[in-house]
Amino acid sequence: MNINEIATQTGFSEYTLRYYEKIGLLCSIKRDQSGRRLYSKKDLDLLIFIKDLKLLGLSINDMLSFGQEDCVINSDLSDICIESILIRRNVILKKHLEELDHQINELQQERGQILKCIDKYQNFLNG
Repeated sequence: MNINEIATQTGFSEYTLRYYEKIGLLCSIKRDQSGRRLYSKKDLDLLIFIKDLKLLGLSINDMLSFGQEDCVINSDLSDICIESILIRRNVILKKHLEELDHQINELQQERGQILKCIDKYQNFLNG
């Protein structure tokens, strides 16, 4: 598949695909004799996996950490290797969840302050 086809299938822009390759999120993209990128089924699977990570709200750095091993776990890997990958991913996801919980707490506090201001202004208007 060329870059246009893979962009259509994944929903990523061509610019994003090039950027992901530049930062190492996508590795070893083959090229034809003219230097145009050629994406394989494995590349497509990886991009779908990356899209899932984005939906979880993971940062680029966390996505890169996920990608330090085989991103798409398959039957070619040993049980020990799979366990190691899953432990690392679990740590990353737990850290991300803690960050989300902290953000939710901050937003709840902010919401409380806004409600107090609304109440204050409403009381002033009611006189």
